[in-house]
Order: sequence, then C-alpha cells, then structure tokens
Amino acid sequence: MGLLSPSCCAIFSVCGTVFLCLIGLILSTSNSLYIKGFDDPSAASSTAYLAAGCYASTFVISLLFIVKDRKGRSESEEG
Repeated sequence: MGLLSPSCCAIFSVCGTVFLCLIGLILSTSNSLYIKGFDDPSAASSTAYLAAGCYASTFVISLLFIVKDRKGRSESEEG
C-alpha cells in the first residue's frame, strides 16, 4: 500500500466530507458570525454540501477498490 492507496483516499475523503458538512452547517445556521465575506451564505452552504457529496462518493469508490484488492489477495493466496 503506497501513498496513493485506496485506504489513503478513503481516510482523506472521510475527513473532507466531515469538514465540508461542518462548514455547510456553519454557513446555513449562523448569521455570518464565524465566516465572513460571502454575499449569499445559503448558496455557499449548498456548494459546501455538494462538495461534501463529491467527497462521500470518492469514499464509496475507495471502499469498492479496497474490497476488490482484498478479494484479489485472498484469491491469489488460495490458488
């Protein structure tokens, strides 16, 4: 497993998903107390949630590659 392994991608995508969900939550609930400089905080919140969804889909793809890798290893050990 190298630096660009599916496990590494899964860890970073989980962190990105959590971070962007928190940013989206802050933007949608606060009155710009914590984050300033947005003309439309609700649009920025929607964009953060969309990006979190992209990170979540990357996590799912990474999990599929992890499962595929484990199946390949178990089949090569058996045969």
